[in-house]
Amino acid sequence: MPKKRKKKLSPIEKLTPSVLPSVLEFELRQLYELACQNSKPLWPRIDPYQEELPDESLIEDFFRLTHLGMRKAQESMLDRLLCQDESDELSSVRYFAYRGVADAIAWQLLGSELAYAKRFFMAKPSPSLYESNIQSVISAAEKLHSTYSDSIALITDLTSFIQVGDILLRQPNKGISIYEVKEGKVNQEILGLLNQGQSAEEQFSSNEVLKSKPEKFRKQFERALRQKMRMENVSETLLKDEGTDAATGRHVVLPTPSSYIGSWYPKLLEAYDRCMERGWGIALVQDCFYIGCYEAGKFSRPGQMAFEVWFSSQAATEDCPRMSLIACMTDPIALPIYSLPIPDEFKFDLLFGRKHVSLGLNVPELVRLAQLHGINVRFASKKETTQALQRNGNFLWRYQGKAIYILKNGDKIFLGEGFTLRVFFHGEKPIDTLRAFSCS
Repeated sequence: MPKKRKKKLSPIEKLTPSVLPSVLEFELRQLYELACQNSKPLWPRIDPYQEELPDESLIEDFFRLTHLGMRKAQESMLDRLLCQDESDELSSVRYFAYRGVADAIAWQLLGSELAYAKRFFMAKPSPSLYESNIQSVISAAEKLHSTYSDSIALITDLTSFIQVGDILLRQPNKGISIYEVKEGKVNQEILGLLNQGQSAEEQFSSNEVLKSKPEKFRKQFERALRQKMRMENVSETLLKDEGTDAATGRHVVLPTPSSYIGSWYPKLLEAYDRCMERGWGIALVQDCFYIGCYEAGKFSRPGQMAFEVWFSSQAATEDCPRMSLIACMTDPIALPIYSLPIPDEFKFDLLFGRKHVSLGLNVPELVRLAQLHGINVRFASKKETTQALQRNGNFLWRYQGKAIYILKNGDKIFLGEGFTLRVFFHGEKPIDTLRAFSCS
């Protein structure tokens, strides 16, 4: 049977936002304040521009309040999610909305570093709380909180992108630890074998003890061993900024950008201020990235239509990427709305559809301007694109069917979906991001 072709969305469909029902706003505001702002009483005492570290007692109080708020938010989400009726029409929407809050906690623990977040993401469907060993994981998290009173033990099944381990533990000044929770007699026996001091890799190549075990036990052991290897790989990479990628098995290095990457969020705030005055505001970043902010109900036509008229009038074709900013809530490794450096009211206006932000990237203009800035970026030929697709799969970024690559020391570095992720959902200026890619 032939594969069903994915429907191509029109420009307006790409810009149309999906928003949350207003009935959820009160509880989401409470969760957001706990998860992201519980240390707010201390903020007036912290000078972000001061070179010296704040007083040690202030740092301790900051972590204690921050982690306490995260714990309370997590407890509240679990209580609500696990007692709600799964058949209730609102339950799936609430689950989706809560994932965004849990993701905001995870991004804070990772310092909002995309390179770190990608180490945890295995590109698997998010698990359901109702199908996992959630009660055992909750008990383990509570035990960790009791043992380390100033910590946060984040239950990873609540998030959309932490897919290594069951619990992410963060203690002040001690970094991140990853825990896998096992239940049942067989799993306890396997856990005992895995904790005999060898690394997962050594155990994988020398598991003599398994020869006398039944096949089902061996398969379960190997699954647990792979999980342990992934956790070891992630822990090593976070510690050294170098290690083995848990998803692909390839060696990875997390480089420090050699050139400054600017942010377009200040431009977004300019558009927002204009929108507050007259109902709409637009901004242009590096002459190729377009931002439109619109108040719902202000015009006879939706804001995304006004944006499309403006964007297409600037020689942007249908193949130029455009999307609604709120779509960040559906991309697992995008910064959620809660994590963006914008006013709180703006965040909730976007979540509940009172305002809308459209974004668009004029690709031909981006390539032309990047070349003027000395970046050796080019459109690939059809043959080059086909060859690159065979090597990189469907994660290659294309414009009108052509891949785009940066030529560096004679090698072609093809742009993938990571480029649009960084530009649209991590606030990076597009030309700066290309320059960073060409220097990495």
